[in-house]
Amino acid sequence: DDAALLRAPLRFDASLDCFAQFPFRHDLVVTVELAGTVLRVTTELDAVGEQPVPVAFGWHPWFDFPDVPRAEWEVRGPLHRRATLDAENIPTGEVAEAPLPQGALGGAFLDDVFLEVPDGTEVTVAAGPREVVVRYVQGYDVAVVFAPLILDTVCVEPMTAPTDPFRGWWPLRTCEPGEAVTAVYEIELRRRPTRLGE
Repeated sequence: DDAALLRAPLRFDASLDCFAQFPFRHDLVVTVELAGTVLRVTTELDAVGEQPVPVAFGWHPWFDFPDVPRAEWEVRGPLHRRATLDAENIPTGEVAEAPLPQGALGGAFLDDVFLEVPDGTEVTVAAGPREVVVRYVQGYDVAVVFAPLILDTVCVEPMTAPTDPFRGWWPLRTCEPGEAVTAVYEIELRRRPTRLGE
């Protein structure tokens, strides 16, 4: 009565044309639950073949606030371990202690990959009286924060691996045959606390 549920399964095997690009048999089930102002996305990967499956998936939720100028949007979150990127925005393998800039977006361009994100981490994008919280509930230890200059949008991406994880510098997880991996994130829409008199 107070929630909605969508469950979508996919058998990823040689019956799909794209299997040649990622030749690892697995079942993928995405469950999306909406309850109140919280959207919960659960992704389950089951290795159903005879070889391990690399765990390298993620989501790209985009947010915008059309009634508030982009420069006034605020981005906040306890992200610190930043991957150094090359000219094509691919991680080089170097990691620096470089926190996500906090506060008003202004005219900043963001395209940053953060590593070692603990479960429970929250990244907030706020504008005017509203804020959107992306909560890293379980299994996503990489966060990408993207705010392009050509679009008024911010993308906060829960990822199980950084961009181009097959270069060998990142300890890529695998799901062994007969096992499963589950990752969960939430998006919550909230009203911001107002100051007295507003």
